[in-house]
Amino acid sequence: MEDEIMKVADVAVYLKIHQNTVYRLAKGGHLPVFFVGSSLRFRRSEIDQVIEHVTDLGLQKARDRNSEAFRGREMPEILTQL
Repeated sequence: MEDEIMKVADVAVYLKIHQNTVYRLAKGGHLPVFFVGSSLRFRRSEIDQVIEHVTDLGLQKARDRNSEAFRGREMPEILTQL
């Protein structure tokens, strides 16, 4: 199956953010983008990869925070499973 190509409005709806935020994230290099003429386009698979990466970073930060908070004490089992 071919990768879906999305416009700014499509990405905004997909991520549930404002279109201006999509432009800002693309300009800052946080979202992979390519141009068709002067219009921005995005590959859905690349947007999904960004979501996975950000999610993984968030989980790692949560683990780091939790391990720091429980330094010298046993961490609850539920937190070790994150």
